[in-house]
Amino acid sequence: MATGGTGQRYVNAAVIVSAFASSLTLVVVLVALYVGYQQMTENEAIARGNAARQAFRSYLDLAVRSPAFAVPDYDAIKRNPRDQSLYETFVTFMLQSCEYAMENFEDDAIKAACETHIGRHARLFCDTFTDDSISNYDAEAIGDRIVKAVTEAKGQARECTDAKVDELRRAVRDLKDEE
Repeated sequence: MATGGTGQRYVNAAVIVSAFASSLTLVVVLVALYVGYQQMTENEAIARGNAARQAFRSYLDLAVRSPAFAVPDYDAIKRNPRDQSLYETFVTFMLQSCEYAMENFEDDAIKAACETHIGRHARLFCDTFTDDSISNYDAEAIGDRIVKAVTEAKGQARECTDAKVDELRRAVRDLKDEE
């Protein structure tokens, strides 16, 4: 009997086709996984961006409802311990909202708005912020803007001394070294 007849050729062809189909299926599965991963990553970025926008909108809403804190009379606020505590909480919320917004989407208008809002609170930063206070925030997103605000306030606000500016600048530099 002869081996390798017509039946054997069909079996060999079927094995080759089956192997090709399995390989093609594997490629399709890998492409589908990659596309799914890309979509998941994109959706996550969109969700973070939307959450960041909402956080910043919430801060702006609070600023509109609390104009005494949004554009502070720091001397008047300091005279009332309750107002001082509420004001510090307001500023913390502002800093966290700005940090979250700046980290999660590129929007120069938001960055400029945050810088303006942060600048309004330089006296609080000079008066109460320490290395520990700065370490609660991202050095690039918030730390640099706080240093800019206190540097610009130096000479205009009695709390913003050269020593305080240097202390906050050093704290931000240390944070950047840790990152």
